[in-house]
Amino acid sequence: MFYFVLNKGKFRRVILQNLLDFIQDLYVLKTLETVKDDKEFVKRKPFTLPKYYTVEECCHEIRRAFEQNVTLFPDLSQLKPDIDACLHLVASFNAVTTYLNACYALFAVQSNWLNSLEDRDASNFEAVADEEYLKIKIKNSIIAWNDQQCALVSEGTGNHIGNTILLRSVAALLETLRHNQQKPSYTEFLAIRVAYQLLEEGKRLVYPYCPWGNSGFRSVQTYMSITDPGEGHLFGTTKTLERMKGVVVHIEHLERGNYQDRNQMEPYRIPSIKTIAKVRVRLQTD
Repeated sequence: MFYFVLNKGKFRRVILQNLLDFIQDLYVLKTLETVKDDKEFVKRKPFTLPKYYTVEECCHEIRRAFEQNVTLFPDLSQLKPDIDACLHLVASFNAVTTYLNACYALFAVQSNWLNSLEDRDASNFEAVADEEYLKIKIKNSIIAWNDQQCALVSEGTGNHIGNTILLRSVAALLETLRHNQQKPSYTEFLAIRVAYQLLEEGKRLVYPYCPWGNSGFRSVQTYMSITDPGEGHLFGTTKTLERMKGVVVHIEHLERGNYQDRNQMEPYRIPSIKTIAKVRVRLQTD
């Protein structure tokens, strides 16, 4: 079994970024519920590029985003004790074991609200924590360990693996879950979030893209290009194999809206590179 090591500071960022994404997930979920009853609904929330936050700024942004959600959807106020408890632990330095417990407690809350996780054993991943470090253990059955990948294992550090193998392992996991119509376990989801943190730091997945194939020799003859700045692909397109059948996942921002002139934001532009990287990891070979 091979393992990836994450220090205390980076693990804190993993938890905080997941909390931010959880709040965004809640906004999407509650908005979709609203749309079902409101036939005249129009999305007016402007698109904003992701920003880099310090830990203190990230905690402030989480509170601001959550309060905004509660203003729009008052029933979300019951989540405040859970979010406050998580922020209280992560805002100060504690043992990584404490962070891991807080992380799993938050996953349980996410699973309850979003129905996005399963509380089960992860067959290919295991999380182990001590005072200073988190270790994500990866069984070698999750990906094909060819000579090139094995060469990435750091010499002199036993089974300690590098960024590329973790990213490939998580990409393979996401593809497997999609094909099996399965939700990630808590530990699998933690591995996914750690991979997202690596992408935030500028690490990239090195892997061939899926070719379109030739007309007449592929299962779908006419593809539909689904264009989105990226968040829609993360929250929707790449979640199920059914949504990806006959689809080209196209990442681009097509318009700026009537509220922004060209001096503020260009139409037909590439959005956040980090968001593109997350979509790439989710796609794997599909």
